[in-house]
Amino acid sequence: MNSINATDFMAIDLVELIGKNERDSRFLELVRVHEPEECPPIAMDIPERDFLFRREGFAIQLDEAGTIGSVLIYLAPLEDFEPFGGTLPHGLTSPLNRGRARAVLGAPTKSGGGGKSILYDRVPNWDRYSFPDHSLHLQYADDDSVQRITLMTPSQTP
Repeated sequence: MNSINATDFMAIDLVELIGKNERDSRFLELVRVHEPEECPPIAMDIPERDFLFRREGFAIQLDEAGTIGSVLIYLAPLEDFEPFGGTLPHGLTSPLNRGRARAVLGAPTKSGGGGKSILYDRVPNWDRYSFPDHSLHLQYADDDSVQRITLMTPSQTP
């Protein structure tokens, strides 16, 4: 199997994939080269499909129309993903924590976390930044290091 190494990801801007169709040549090339795990919709009322690039440290979610609605970038070993080794969006660099993210991006559009939910004993702290064509969501570990970055279309943004 061919493999794009971490430095080759510098040529791939994951932000540019947001809102593109599954027939986009960049998406098709990622799938061809990396052979991600494809997860079909889990239920009729949750029609999204996930492409899990576990070794590369990211996942791509397509909506029911085949549009890339979100990209999840893992900066820490989490949910069986290796840490992402490519270029981070919006001038962010790894290692990354809340203070460094805010120094680069400014004040977040919205922040939250800390409570309880069905999925989490304690909801991780997070910041969200809204841009004209997408949102960027940062999920923090207890030490304020960034665990995961999620890029979303406006329609996917909660």
